[in-house]
Amino acid sequence: MQTTELLTCKEAITRLRCGYNTLYRLLLRGDLHAYKEGRVWRIPAEGIQKYIDDKTGLDYKSRK
Repeated sequence: MQTTELLTCKEAITRLRCGYNTLYRLLLRGDLHAYKEGRVWRIPAEGIQKYIDDKTGLDYKSRK
């Protein structure tokens, strides 16, 4: 069983180097895979890396 590191919004903002508004826009549009636990967003770390790789043209799967 593989465990996925889940990030808070603050941690995701640090990794993406963006602001709160940008992060929430990505989450609400579904551009960034995440889910809500009550009022709190949980964002898988590998989802952030995949989003970055998609936007930069890198191949996410070839790095594993």
